[in-house]
Amino acid sequence: MWTCIDYQIDFLLFAACCVGGLMTLRRWLQRRRRDGMAFDTCLVLSMLVLVAGYFCLCSVDREQRDNLINHMNAFASTYAGELEKLGHSNVPDDVDPETSDYQRLEDAQRRWLEANSFLSDIYTLRRSTSGRTVLVVDSATDYNRNGIIDDPREERTTPGEEYIGFSDPVAASAVSQAFDGYPSFISEPYTDRWGTWVTALHPMLNSDDDVEAIVGVDFPAAVWGRQIFNARLSVIGILAVMESLLLGASAMIAMTRFHLSEQQIAANRLQQFKTTLDQTLDSVFMFSTDNYQCIYVNEGAKQLLGYSEEALLQQTALQIAPKMAAETFAELTSALQSGTHQLFTLETFHRHSHGHDIPVELSLQYVSQSTDRPRFVAIVRDITERRAIEKELMIAARLDRLTGLPNRALFTDRLKQFMERTRKIPGYKFALMFLDFDRFKIVNDSLGHDVGDALLQEIASRLKNNLSTTDSISTLADGTTVSRLGGDEFVVILDDIDGLETACKAANALIAALGEQYQLGDHQVRSTASIGIVCSSPEYERAEDMVRDADTAMYEAKARGKACYVVYDNSMRVAADRRLQTENDLRMAIGTDQIFLDWQPVISLEDGELNGAEALIRWRHPTRGVMNPDLFLPIAEETRMILPISDWVLNAACDQFVRWRAESPTEAPRYVCVNLAYQQLMQPDLAVRVLSVLREHRMQPEQLQLEVKESELMKNRVVAGATLHALATHGIRLAIDDFGTGYSSLACLQEFPFSVLKMDRSFIANLNEGHEVIAVAHSVVTLADNIGISCVAEGIEDPVQLAVLQSMNCSYGQGNFLCPPGPADNIRKKQWLRSHHAASDMLMSDTELQEFSLLTIT
Repeated sequence: MWTCIDYQIDFLLFAACCVGGLMTLRRWLQRRRRDGMAFDTCLVLSMLVLVAGYFCLCSVDREQRDNLINHMNAFASTYAGELEKLGHSNVPDDVDPETSDYQRLEDAQRRWLEANSFLSDIYTLRRSTSGRTVLVVDSATDYNRNGIIDDPREERTTPGEEYIGFSDPVAASAVSQAFDGYPSFISEPYTDRWGTWVTALHPMLNSDDDVEAIVGVDFPAAVWGRQIFNARLSVIGILAVMESLLLGASAMIAMTRFHLSEQQIAANRLQQFKTTLDQTLDSVFMFSTDNYQCIYVNEGAKQLLGYSEEALLQQTALQIAPKMAAETFAELTSALQSGTHQLFTLETFHRHSHGHDIPVELSLQYVSQSTDRPRFVAIVRDITERRAIEKELMIAARLDRLTGLPNRALFTDRLKQFMERTRKIPGYKFALMFLDFDRFKIVNDSLGHDVGDALLQEIASRLKNNLSTTDSISTLADGTTVSRLGGDEFVVILDDIDGLETACKAANALIAALGEQYQLGDHQVRSTASIGIVCSSPEYERAEDMVRDADTAMYEAKARGKACYVVYDNSMRVAADRRLQTENDLRMAIGTDQIFLDWQPVISLEDGELNGAEALIRWRHPTRGVMNPDLFLPIAEETRMILPISDWVLNAACDQFVRWRAESPTEAPRYVCVNLAYQQLMQPDLAVRVLSVLREHRMQPEQLQLEVKESELMKNRVVAGATLHALATHGIRLAIDDFGTGYSSLACLQEFPFSVLKMDRSFIANLNEGHEVIAVAHSVVTLADNIGISCVAEGIEDPVQLAVLQSMNCSYGQGNFLCPPGPADNIRKKQWLRSHHAASDMLMSDTELQEFSLLTIT
């Protein structure tokens, strides 16, 4: 009880109850969507009640404590004065309890205790000469108020016994204060062996007005706390009544305001509902459930059907929608009334006052309320415009937006129809042509997409205009289909042909017409077509297979030089499947020992010494043996597998070079040659990647030579130039490979930082054909010497070629005559020395060189 008061737990519980009541009121109002103003007012007043109640409670608590303390102090003072008169100072500490003086004091104690039921004990304490606090008078006390002293703690204490009840520091301080002559009160409960108390202490004086003892009056702490708690409880009770009145009043006010607002809202809603129904674009009909008679129509219904409100209210739902059968309408309304369906939405027709029918979307619902008779509500929307748009969208979804030709979806449907005819009609034939336009991407990239789109539109026009009347179509009409699949890919289905010759004739006509110059605004463009043809066959079961074969034939036409047509045969599918299998096998081979390097030395034609070694990639296929790079590198470049393959080649070449240098520094090549692919040239960080590999293998930049074909440079000169200059800046050797085969060979030498020129093997192979070839080759050697770069002749296959090149003072060469490509160990065998010495005996003078060229041309 004392702890409850001390920590204000009673008030906190009351505050928690108030908060709980407020939250309950709030949930109740929210659940019923009532006005929140009453709650806000109640919340504010409740806070005021709690604040005011707290201060009031503290005041009552303080007053009650003061009253109790004053009461006990007065009691202790009065009792001390009586003991002084009874001669307490004459009683020694160890007085005999049987003496008359002690009995007189004990009788006085008993009388005072009987007169004050709240007190538990009265006793006197004295300080002995030894400084101990001893009891002087302490009679037996009936703590339980049952008239029987039967508890050991109620027995009389022996006079002179040391009192140890005031062990608490606060209580001990109060005792010292009383012995100093000042009344004191221990208001904080303390506990001794007899119980828990609050105590009033008052000094007693002897004849000399000196403090000879103190009177202690014990008050049970539980009774003390209960007295205070009862006073506080009365205040809390008043506060609780006030809070209950606030909550109840708030709920009643909220309900009253709600009912008043509901009535107003209902009236406003009814008016708004009528206004909304009249202003909505949809038509609203309400009709009865028995005879379907209209009982309400809005303004939209009158405008939709052209009737007045009186005329509509005289009609039934079946008269408004005459095309709906009475049995069907009865089934719908029956399902709604039974509850099996909540809503029906369907499309039907309503009859206008002028007699024509209007397509509408009808949403039908059954409404049943206890306050009104049940009815059907129909919301009707005019869908005339929507049906027109849907028809346009259906057509647009099957035609290409740019060219107006049937798109892929419509083409596929048509192709399936033609294939079905092939299976059902004996002798029926058709052909499928797949067209792809050469150089379209160049037009798109250089002149822009607008010009590219214009080109596609012109192509579509020529396709439609250059097919025979029975073979052309650009709309949804029946006949042969010209379609655009996407990009610059078109397909033509030649319907009901006599045979393959008809298809070939049509293809030739298209190639001629499509290859003529296009005038696109200010631009003149040429773009020829490559065509693949496949004839119908009952063996084709899927449209996709027929398109696939036509596509395969088209790619074969591109491979044969473009601007031509190719008729599909099964060997093309075998080749395509083989190519796909090669691609899959190559993916599996990357990172395995199937990929390896052969090496071909670069020899000094002057002294036969080893100059460099070129890394040549090989693939040891599990079933096809060692494959020529021409069979798999184009596939790798097309699928971008060339990037991981090239990274592996660079690392493997550097690793082999380091091993050569470690095994025999004097006989190792001065550098290794590695070919760069186009995709590598397009990497902006190629120089960083190459330098990282060199650092990893501890190689110098000049120990690596990167070779680039002229044709690769011309694909994107800007990016390729930036990459090559970055490599050259760091000291890496750069070589232009297959020099002389392009139209810009000399420009390449001026624009790019090459240090090596590799003469194309076609010059070397044709040295025996006459002085023109020799003159060209000699000019290439002279050119390299004049601009200060090395010249390497590729493809030396016989001693005559070697002798001629030596006579031209060509610096370096490589070829099968000197040393064919082989494993790294062949480099140390130096087999090229034998070929070099044999050719040196054939070395010609300048005069002999000229005579040789004259003989060969003769």
